[in-house]
Amino acid sequence: MSQYQRVKSIIHSLTSAEAKYFEKQLGKKDSNIRLLYKRIRSDHSVSKMALLEGGADVRNRMKLNELIARLEWTLLEYLSDWDVIQLSGYHKRAKTYFVQVKSLLHYDMLQYRGLRFDSVEKLTSIQKRLESIESFELLYFILRRKHRVVSQYGTKAEIRRGEKAIQELELVTNLVTQCEILRNRFHDASLKSISNLKLIKEIESVIERIQGLKNMNRYLALKRYLEFFRGIYSFYRHDFAGAMVSFYNTYRINKEREELYLTSFNSTSLANMALCLVSLGRVESARIVINKFLDDLRLPQDQAIGYFLLAKLSYQYEQGGIENFVRGKLIELLEHRYINEALRMKANILLCMDGIKSGLDYYPLVNKVLAYNYRKLKLDDEIAIRILQIQLYLQYYPNSHRIDNAIENLRKKVARSIGQTFNEPRWRTISSLLSLLSKRGYDYKIILKSRQSEFQALSLNKETKWIGTSLEFLPFEHWFKCMAEGKPYTHPPYLKEKKVVDYTKADARVSLR
Repeated sequence: MSQYQRVKSIIHSLTSAEAKYFEKQLGKKDSNIRLLYKRIRSDHSVSKMALLEGGADVRNRMKLNELIARLEWTLLEYLSDWDVIQLSGYHKRAKTYFVQVKSLLHYDMLQYRGLRFDSVEKLTSIQKRLESIESFELLYFILRRKHRVVSQYGTKAEIRRGEKAIQELELVTNLVTQCEILRNRFHDASLKSISNLKLIKEIESVIERIQGLKNMNRYLALKRYLEFFRGIYSFYRHDFAGAMVSFYNTYRINKEREELYLTSFNSTSLANMALCLVSLGRVESARIVINKFLDDLRLPQDQAIGYFLLAKLSYQYEQGGIENFVRGKLIELLEHRYINEALRMKANILLCMDGIKSGLDYYPLVNKVLAYNYRKLKLDDEIAIRILQIQLYLQYYPNSHRIDNAIENLRKKVARSIGQTFNEPRWRTISSLLSLLSKRGYDYKIILKSRQSEFQALSLNKETKWIGTSLEFLPFEHWFKCMAEGKPYTHPPYLKEKKVVDYTKADARVSLR
């Protein structure tokens, strides 16, 4: 990006209030820099050549470049002014960080003027503020600068304390960096897609490293990451109650100090708490959490995730299907250009399945689901949709020549996916039963009778039972029983929880018995 393009971006990022005060700072007199600013502010598309107004000689170009450089410096000085930072809409942590970065300039000025001990006091002041916002990388730089002075004029004890603090902070900085990298490898509200064994082992290693740190409780960032990764690890092991407790702790710790509050952690914790609650059958409690998730976020993608989860709950657990308001909001959000394609596909399949459940004209909706290409979905979701398509073929097109091929393709896909899927034991069992069904001429009664233990495992076993967050829209064991009895498919009854808890409240007790 050229300097001119950068200046344009900065000018058009100013709010109307910021632009007004910046123009006052430039003065009332129509100086060249003021005229340049007003021209760019009034016309976003104005080019650098247009500003020259036909004067293309080298001298004019050099003058314009000098003017652009001066304008950029003036803009950045204005934005880094203490009063502007305090009046801006920045998060409290960002305000503190910007002020301390500027304070480093004051330290350097004192240092170059020979006021060495005054400069060390300034560094100590910056250090305390950076510790309060846990800005580890800049804090590490400050401690090194401070230690350079102390090692020349301090006592042996002060030097040893400084070296120890630097070593500890280096460990913490590297650990937090690794945690950030690992966290970014998970998509918000996509815990179901956890299947990478290598990644899970990395998370297990990070948990051990955080717990092994002596002063771990001093750092809120590490406490937050520890609970977050514990939640992921528990979810991976299908310990949904343990995962729920860990994500609730992440949500609670994130709110402990205003300066360290992160919106991204808040939204991730709420979304994953909802997934855990649904997996535990606490549907009404999950609805409260999802509504809180929707209240806190305004981005279309996050809103779409929230309304998709609400729609999925209504489809799965309500007799009347998806509520009109939720359906309308979801359809509206799906038209937004920035919605993830995989989410758009899953939502459209859900809307089709809800239409089938509501008794609309079956075949156009069934054909639409059968036509979807699931290649864009993650592996667990892809296998779930493959199973759904086979179920629809068997239910609505029992004589189709595509059924055997679809079952064989599913078997191969599951076989190739060993160690890569979250619901692997369930997919393996379903694939085996469908292959057997194909070989036995699609006699559901014989398969149901001869494989009772496997169907029982699908219903009761912790590793293989159906969970509400799955894209398996027709729970296989219940669907198979309906087919064996020759009855139309109906969703299994939902057992209402005895006590509905709002887990978004600060004083909520996480009791999942």
